[in-house]
Amino acid sequence: MATLFFFVVGGIEALLIRMQLTFPDGHLISAYTYNQLFTMHGTTMIFLVVMPVGMGFFLNFVTPLLIGARDVAFPRLNAFSFWVFLAGGLFLNFSFLRAVAPNAGWFGYANLTERFYSPGPNIDYWVIGLLILGISSVVSGMNFFVTMVNMRAEGMTFMRMPLFIWSVLTASVLILVAFPALTVGLTLLLFDSMVRRSFLRHRGRFHADPVAAFVLAIRSS
Repeated sequence: MATLFFFVVGGIEALLIRMQLTFPDGHLISAYTYNQLFTMHGTTMIFLVVMPVGMGFFLNFVTPLLIGARDVAFPRLNAFSFWVFLAGGLFLNFSFLRAVAPNAGWFGYANLTERFYSPGPNIDYWVIGLLILGISSVVSGMNFFVTMVNMRAEGMTFMRMPLFIWSVLTASVLILVAFPALTVGLTLLLFDSMVRRSFLRHRGRFHADPVAAFVLAIRSS
């Protein structure tokens, strides 16, 4: 139900965007509001719809059945992942109530998210919301990984696992490897915004690579 709710929210955002672009020089919404809708639509559909439908709903139901397990390895951790996801999604959309929704694009390029180009708290909502959602994704990935490694039915070796389970295992490993790097990048961006650090800017140049930005910041400090 939560994913369906966010799907409707993302659809409304897309509808408003399309209505604005129906005719040239449209004035249905302002440019500022359009940037907010564009950013939140992409963020909502990727982080609040596509990923939760796959990892949170579909895999929770199918994975234990295909490996002969009664449930995932950590059911309580599974519930924790859902509530963290819901909190992150609501926090992101709460920014609309304060008229400071993220407005720099859902891809979060370093120059557009710089405090000079986004002076308000818009990007802070986006960064903190994605950090909360990242916790949910990492917890789910770890839960599925442990489930597939330790809770397979007797006689089901790795070479006997269905191809679908192999794809889930690969996706879980990718989540566990990739999301920490995303978390580092978001944390550095949050420090740039709230503490006025310059992790993603070094001597006038922007860095999209959070690891390189962190090394350069350490060297220059």
